[in-house]
Order: sequence, then C-alpha cells, then structure tokens
Amino acid sequence: MEVEETYVLTSQMLGELAEKFNLFTALEPAPLLGVPTLMSTQMTTEQPFGPRAEMVVASILAMLGWVFFLTLLGLGFNALYLRMVGRHVIDETEMPFDGPRGLFGVWGQLLLFLLIVLVALCMFSTVAIAFMAFLSLLSFSLVGFVMMLLFSIVLFVAFHMVFAIPGMVQLRRSPLRAIRESFLIMRSDFLKTTFLVLLISVISRGFNVVWSLPDPGTWMNLIGIAGHAFVSTALTAALFVFYQERLSLISKPQEAQKAQETAVHPVAGE
Repeated sequence: MEVEETYVLTSQMLGELAEKFNLFTALEPAPLLGVPTLMSTQMTTEQPFGPRAEMVVASILAMLGWVFFLTLLGLGFNALYLRMVGRHVIDETEMPFDGPRGLFGVWGQLLLFLLIVLVALCMFSTVAIAFMAFLSLLSFSLVGFVMMLLFSIVLFVAFHMVFAIPGMVQLRRSPLRAIRESFLIMRSDFLKTTFLVLLISVISRGFNVVWSLPDPGTWMNLIGIAGHAFVSTALTAALFVFYQERLSLISKPQEAQKAQETAVHPVAGE
C-alpha cells in the first residue's frame, strides 16, 4: 500500500513538473554568463501577457530533441549578448585587446567549450559511478562521504572556470587556453577573486528574490524582468572588467621575465 501511494505521489509531482517546467531555461546555460532570463526559472504558467503558450511533448526523445535545439539556439543568443557586452567593456575601459570575434566565431567557441565540459563531466561521472559501486560492496557509509567529496570537487573546478567565458570573448582565447588562464587568475589571488565572485552571486540571487516578488500574471512583473536584465548585465560587465585588469596584472611580470631572459641569453653566449 505504501509503495502504491509513493508511486501515485511521485507521478503527480512529475506531472506537475512537466506541466510547469519551461524548456527555455536551456537559453541560459549559467548565471551571469548568458542572456538574463527571469521567467524561465519560475515554475509557473502565468505571465503578464496572459497564460503562456504550451506545447505537448509526446516522448522523452522529442523532449531531448527540443532541449538540444534550444541549447544550440541559446548559445547563439548568448554569443550575441556576450559579444555586445564584451565590445562595450573594451570600448569603455580602452584596453588594448582585439575584442570579440564575429557572432558565429563566438558561437562556435561557446559550443566547443560546452562539448569539452560535457565530455569531461561524462568521463568524471563514469569513473565516479564505478568507484562508488565498488565502495558500496564494502560500506554504504563510505558512499555518502565519497559523493559529497566528488560533488565538492566538481564545484571547485566549476568555480575556477568562471573566467573562461570572458577569456574566449574578450581575448579570443581557445576554450582550453581560456580554462587554463581562468585557473591561473583564481590561483593568483584566491581570496579577492573568490570574494568578488561570491559577492556578485549574492547580489544577483538577492535581487532575483526581489524581482520575483510580483505576481507573474501582473504587469508589475515586467518591472522585475527589466530590473533583472539591467542588474545581471551590469554584474556581467563587472566580471569582464575584473578579468581584463587581473589578466593584465598577471601578464606584466611574465613579459618582464621573458624580456630579461632575452637580454641575458646573448651575454651568456659570448
């Protein structure tokens, strides 16, 4: 009897989730690193212009197909958005950078970056699942501890990759080089960089609570949508500015060292 009740309750929860889940969440791959979206994260069918249009997805394969299509489309929108933000940041800061590539260049870089992350995550997940399956034969208490440890490792790596997107956009870096430089920036001044990222995250999430206060079905919600877009864009620009300044500080000692080595080698050859 308890199994049947659990099954019915789970079915109802999944049905409600399927009814209110918005597939357009795929348009924003990560906070502050893509087009600001507020309504897509709210589990509601209401909007200021009336109930939102609904589409029946017949199967899981169809849903996966829509997720794949919307992800590609979202990367295109994000490429356009990040390119505009990056171009304005370089114009305002007057930094000697080439600036973003064309729209399709940024789009391709984002797609390649996403593929690298997904492949690395799949490989890590496969090894983690096999390792936890082995541990479950020894002790179930170790499985929970290892799961928390592996989750912490994933968060640690993701936290160190936060500047990879500005690197690909602002300096036209390849995804692997942008990831490497992002780790380098985080390691150069971990406390200040961590404080900035956490502060930006707290401001973003805090304001999202405020923007979500109006009823989604009222016109007041439009103020929240506009406010969310303004604040998120300002925070994204701040992240870009910090990346540019921090990278220039890191590159100066390296350039000085290379110049010194170049000047010493001819003397050593004599």
